[in-house]
Amino acid sequence: MPHMNINGKNLYYEEHGEGFPVIFSHSFLWNTQMWAPQIEALSKNYRCICIDLWNHGQSDILPLHDYSIEQCAKDYWEFSQALGLKEFAFIGLSVGGMIGAHLALNHPEAVKALALVATFVGEEPEKSKDAFDELLQTFSDTGNFSEDLVSDVAPYFFSPKTYQKNPPIVQDFKKALADMPGTSMPGIVDLGRAILIKRQSLLDRLPELSIPTLVMVGSDDLPRPPSESKLMAEKIKSAKLAIIPDAGHICCLEKPERVTQEIAELLRRI
Repeated sequence: MPHMNINGKNLYYEEHGEGFPVIFSHSFLWNTQMWAPQIEALSKNYRCICIDLWNHGQSDILPLHDYSIEQCAKDYWEFSQALGLKEFAFIGLSVGGMIGAHLALNHPEAVKALALVATFVGEEPEKSKDAFDELLQTFSDTGNFSEDLVSDVAPYFFSPKTYQKNPPIVQDFKKALADMPGTSMPGIVDLGRAILIKRQSLLDRLPELSIPTLVMVGSDDLPRPPSESKLMAEKIKSAKLAIIPDAGHICCLEKPERVTQEIAELLRRI
């Protein structure tokens, strides 16, 4: 699969299917494979484009610097234009949703539908900001995803019911974290701080959105509780709110059929 050179660095992406373009952007600490169930179904009718975030998957490692969500959105916009996309839908989970919100607000002529999944575009609440700051410092101090660190991180991403009913998903994620090279960690930490610590609020701009918008979250999402999604949906006139029962942060893998159904309904609204 190809890479796109953006500002001297290679951004990995995959394309599946033909039709109206739909860009998928994954969560922090994951990669394009997070969207596999949705791509398998939706690529029958759409041109599905999945991007590996910087420092994740097969994309390049960024040099340690003061990165930002705004810059990441600019990189993704440059990527979309390099592909020649005049119009597209954007499906983003967690940091992917933050990027998508910036793109939709800054390029309303191009983004024709938006899914904000398990994300929050307001400023990070102080309590969770402190907890995330401590966790990222542990990442930095450890320098790799040790067995103990992997065990500490995994519960952020899944419903307790997923641990009970679908443990292979959890084990696959733990293995992927453990296999992540230590050379990626400085960039992971830098990006994590941009996402979780230094993020600026977009809540006041959400009423500008008039495109079909899906705000979706798992009922058991720990880092992004449903109350945040409800707040965003209330500010977007065109939004549908979907709360997925018995799912955590990675609802697209925990409840793939329901998530695919909601995204398909969104795309039909274009």
